[in-house]
Amino acid sequence: MVPINYASCSDYLGNLKANLLLDIHLHDRVKKLYEEIRHKALIEYSHRFVFVGLGMMTNTFKTSISGLEKELEALITDNQIQVHSQQ
Repeated sequence: MVPINYASCSDYLGNLKANLLLDIHLHDRVKKLYEEIRHKALIEYSHRFVFVGLGMMTNTFKTSISGLEKELEALITDNQIQVHSQQ
């Protein structure tokens, strides 16, 4: 399995977004589509590790810690990311 470069994918999608917003069929769906792609990437990224460092993730997903915390909180609340407590 080839490792995914999430930062590179995010950059590519960011560059593509302006063109997609001009498309009459996609315009109204672009924001939701990008949100779903990002959530899928966050879920995949977090499943690869036992522990995930927020600092490393903020660099990978080019966001702030507070913004990342809000996104992860929503995914955990929706049970899309499972959190296992260590005892």
